[in-house]
Amino acid sequence: MKVLNASLWVYPKNVANYHRLEILVDRIPSRNEMRFERKGNLYYAEKEGGFYGREFPIIMKDGSKVILKGAWSSRSGVINKFFKPHCMEVSITDEVEAFKRGYTFYAGAITVDLAKEVVKRFLPEWTIVREIKWEGEIYYKVVRKDDLKDERDNEFFRNLKENRIMGKEWNL
Repeated sequence: MKVLNASLWVYPKNVANYHRLEILVDRIPSRNEMRFERKGNLYYAEKEGGFYGREFPIIMKDGSKVILKGAWSSRSGVINKFFKPHCMEVSITDEVEAFKRGYTFYAGAITVDLAKEVVKRFLPEWTIVREIKWEGEIYYKVVRKDDLKDERDNEFFRNLKENRIMGKEWNL
């Protein structure tokens, strides 16, 4: 999977959500390509999926096959307590038109190391910081380099007219 471009959906100061990193990739790996690890009821790979009773066959690192029934993709903070490399949520697509219009992405997660590379390359005024939340969950969020605490009360956020910030290499 190669990242072709990135954008950021920026929330104003009165919204508690983390800013959402959006990435365009050449292709999204299939679940059959992934090799999962298991710890208790958690399964981890670079991509997993499932909800509402669907069955999802996965292949474990040892080559055995497991069928997840009704699995729900857990938030990264829970996964980061038990697995490495750490990950963070992103919106992802391999469709150029979806990326350009800014919607119809898939929910996903990528490693924090990859997210840092993406932000450095496409959104250089931004950076990724680590945050510990309830019950020791480890999260990573995208913040402006001049607002590492993400207080969202600076001039940038007061004057933000469009919520989407496009990557520097926007050339599609």
